[in-house]
Amino acid sequence: MRLVHTSDWHLGQRLFDLPRDEEHQRFLRFLLTVLQKQQADVLVIAGDVFDSANPPAEAQRAYYNFLADCKKLLPLLTIVVIGGNHDSPARLDAPAELLRAARIHVVGALPTGDDGSGLDLDRLLIPLPRADGQVGGWLVAVPYLRPVDLPSLPAGDLPEATAPALSGELDEATRQAQVEERESAALLQGLHELYARLFAAARLRMQPGQALLAAAHCYLADCKSTPDSERKIQLGNKLPLPVTLFPEDVAYVALGHLHLAQTVAGKQHVRYCGSPIPLSLSEDVYPQQVLMVQLDGEQLTSVEAVPVPRAVAMLRLPAQPLPQVLQALQELPKRGTDPEALRPYLEVNVLVAPGETQLDLRRQVEDALKPAEARLLKLTVVHAEGESGLQAHGLVTPTTSLRELDPEEVLLRCYRRAMGSAEAVLPAELQALFAHLLEEVKGGSSLSGAGDVL
Repeated sequence: MRLVHTSDWHLGQRLFDLPRDEEHQRFLRFLLTVLQKQQADVLVIAGDVFDSANPPAEAQRAYYNFLADCKKLLPLLTIVVIGGNHDSPARLDAPAELLRAARIHVVGALPTGDDGSGLDLDRLLIPLPRADGQVGGWLVAVPYLRPVDLPSLPAGDLPEATAPALSGELDEATRQAQVEERESAALLQGLHELYARLFAAARLRMQPGQALLAAAHCYLADCKSTPDSERKIQLGNKLPLPVTLFPEDVAYVALGHLHLAQTVAGKQHVRYCGSPIPLSLSEDVYPQQVLMVQLDGEQLTSVEAVPVPRAVAMLRLPAQPLPQVLQALQELPKRGTDPEALRPYLEVNVLVAPGETQLDLRRQVEDALKPAEARLLKLTVVHAEGESGLQAHGLVTPTTSLRELDPEEVLLRCYRRAMGSAEAVLPAELQALFAHLLEEVKGGSSLSGAGDVL
């Protein structure tokens, strides 16, 4: 059985307000070619199909056109789509029953049974037919799980070591640490119970010679994340999940959420495939790829990375004094006939010495770039050791765009500014209320498009 693993498309994403539609279209055409060339039996999309819960019409059109093209060219292909933390579960699930008739299985949220009392195992446990029509394996499909998806565990059910008494005599930081410890223990226990139940149910459906597989959108321990483009999940990324959620008899685990392609804890069969396009400037060095997974009966035989061609180059000039920066900009390739959407992205860093004045820095940089092919996305002033006169008087300050911060960091900065202390700790009650607010907002809009400067 041949399976292609991809994730984290983030259709509809804008990089510093520039749309990525052409890059995504080129990736989707490339993926369709890979599926045809490899004669794939299964395509797994492991979450974050869209960049926001309310994606633009062009992003939705690209998604559904891709699914339609797949079924036209590969009518026997089985497609599995699970929801990620950026996706709206309801939006993904809305056409699920219609798509299922075409061998497209969509699991946006954890589905419950008709009576609401249990899980809908028919949607979570997906048979994967081979080209000969025989079932080659069973996939346990687990979308991004929100706290409401997990069973409620009373404090009395937790081990004493992980359920300390919340004494009113403790300082706020200690109380908060204890609250987080109890939440972590409850979350982990609920996740272990849920995954164990799903794998046990899958084994009951399997026949000899069929492989057990899994797809999930989560943050596992022993992995490298990308802070500037991945939203924090699972108690603010303070609780990376253990790889032991996936038993040893699972032949392959297709993961989504982390944008850097990587194996987990040295296990070659547990993998993040990474995002197919770089979703931030810091991801320009990441290998963009999809994974070709080969199985023979119950056994994994190979995993091959198929590189995704980079449609738009990313250029980053290291910090150096302005004269050198201007010289480097003048040496960039001149503008050719490429369409606007395919011109390279550019980040410029200018090193400024203490006391140096650069009031017209942006104008000089933009003038030097006029004949160049590259598009300026980000201009950063890097101050050498010591504080410049401009910085001291507030005329030049290092600025941070809201789009580069996650919502929790914005809250923390605002709270510390209001309290007048750089060491102030957010009260646990405020954190909990804010987390609840974020979940509600994600159901209807995206927080990632803010362009103000903090």
